[in-house]
Amino acid sequence: MKVNGYIKKAKEFFELAKKEIEESKKNGNPNIAVDGSAKAWLAVDLATKALFKKKGVEKIPKTYRGMLYLLQKFGTKELRKNFGYLRDVFHIDGYYEQIIDYIRFKEAFENLEDYIKTIEKL
Repeated sequence: MKVNGYIKKAKEFFELAKKEIEESKKNGNPNIAVDGSAKAWLAVDLATKALFKKKGVEKIPKTYRGMLYLLQKFGTKELRKNFGYLRDVFHIDGYYEQIIDYIRFKEAFENLEDYIKTIEKL
């Protein structure tokens, strides 16, 4: 996939995630928020892959550790910090631990939007 494809998909999953978490908040079904958290983390993953493509990385890692290694090499301090924060909120807490915190999700979505925009502008 090309850089623009990764960015486009990241934005699509960002919007789906926001929609699902908002739906969960309205109807009280936490399972929808868990699914939304997974989609939000996928948006982070796709945006990060776009960064690597922009930097000329041919083989994108499939593991979190591999991505973190390349973020150390190619990402700014702010991108690395956001990546870790978004991982904690969406991947660990929201998906694995199923901790549904709508206030924290709202803040994290702002960070995720900035994360995608920053990578898109690089």
